[in-house]
Amino acid sequence: MRQFTLAVIAIIIGTGCSRQTAPPPKTVANRVTVVDATHHTGPVTNVVTDSRQIAALEALFPAYQTTPESDTAAGYIAQYVFRFELPDGSSIRVVSDGDGDLWSTGSGDFPVKGNLKQTVDQLK
Repeated sequence: MRQFTLAVIAIIIGTGCSRQTAPPPKTVANRVTVVDATHHTGPVTNVVTDSRQIAALEALFPAYQTTPESDTAAGYIAQYVFRFELPDGSSIRVVSDGDGDLWSTGSGDFPVKGNLKQTVDQLK
């Protein structure tokens, strides 16, 4: 019984120690231009090509690729502008309010899923 217990412990420890790098997340866009106009010194522009960062940005705006429509429109001044460049050469523009709470592709507003400000700040 003791040998069995030691074998199980060795398997558990061995399994936990393997460090495999996760494959890059699947993204739709291959490049994202981000303009952050919330800075007191003026707009800051970042061009993102890293697939992990693109995936984090895409996760903020569920189904942005479908350019969804909504009856809700807050009428805010866009403080964040994202241009998702797709592999076929087209692009989708997503805007968000200064609080990072709402997003739109131009036909109504939707709640941001996650922390937009933190995600954008991590791009720097």
